[in-house]
Amino acid sequence: MISNRIRERIDSMNKLISIKQAGEISGLSRWQIYRWIDTGDLPHYKINKRTIRFDPVDFVEALMKTKQTRNRKS
Repeated sequence: MISNRIRERIDSMNKLISIKQAGEISGLSRWQIYRWIDTGDLPHYKINKRTIRFDPVDFVEALMKTKQTRNRKS
């Protein structure tokens, strides 16, 4: 489940979020986010050759799922 704090931040965003914003929400570095994109763990939209965006709700759900999976492997 998504915490209230995260849900409030997501509700305040009515558009796609950038990698920088995704990092602020998740506490991940941009390099960790790029790695998770490369492994297919994070759904994303490639706007053009250099611009990647995330749907905030999909991002948080994928983040939670990925963190749970990685914690089980440890």
